[in-house]
Amino acid sequence: MDRVNRPALQPVEFPGLTRVGCPDGDGGYVIPESLIRETTLLLSLGLGLNWTFDEDFLRRNPRARLIGIDHTVSPWMLARLFVVGLIKVPAYTLLGDRERAHKWADRLRTILSYRRLFAAPNLHLIKRVSDGSDPSDISLTAILAMVPPGSAPNVFVKMDIEGSEYDVVPDIGANQARIAGLAIEFHYIDRDPARFNDAIARLRQHFHIVHIHASDPGDYDDATGYAAFLEISFVNRALVTGSTRPATVTYPRPGLDVITDRPASRRTLRFT
Repeated sequence: MDRVNRPALQPVEFPGLTRVGCPDGDGGYVIPESLIRETTLLLSLGLGLNWTFDEDFLRRNPRARLIGIDHTVSPWMLARLFVVGLIKVPAYTLLGDRERAHKWADRLRTILSYRRLFAAPNLHLIKRVSDGSDPSDISLTAILAMVPPGSAPNVFVKMDIEGSEYDVVPDIGANQARIAGLAIEFHYIDRDPARFNDAIARLRQHFHIVHIHASDPGDYDDATGYAAFLEISFVNRALVTGSTRPATVTYPRPGLDVITDRPASRRTLRFT
């Protein structure tokens, strides 16, 4: 089996990195603060039931417009979950199960925030992100065509689409002039490391890696020599002046990343 190309994943030094979104769990990404200020369009490809990144991003830059894409989330589904939550919170409270009661109370708050987050001019498209467009799918190129380009690059793309990210990489390259930065969760690296290596090589033609994190350090694959799931942040090379040098910090980064209690040998990312 092919192994992950570790040297290609070495981040470069970049100032002002900050954690956006959930501070202690899934849904948070480490990106440059400067890109938040310069963004006029945030594309959130993959929502699930966690839009803490999008909320935090817009709190820091209220001028940015949000377009979210996810075919698994709909107002009807959220309404059904809300009714279920209204039943479960008091039921678990009466049973003394505080953990589950809190979980469902948090879910209710998340559902209530949906309408506020996606109020005009923000938009949620109930479609699947793909490499083409049809009644159920939409491509990155088609999404960007919905919004006239400004003083490019001014788009930030957050992508967590459960393995379909590899299909979107060619569209990212085709539209790189509009994209200031990316935060991508790469899935199932252990299944096809050659495909992952190719995606990284394509992206690095136009973007620098500025941060990397193993989203679940427990899923370390000995055959490929790397984690099976990675969150990687990129900055458009056009926004980087002067020469770059490899970052000398260790990953995960204290103060930015969620650091698990896994053994260091299975959570520390290496580039040699």
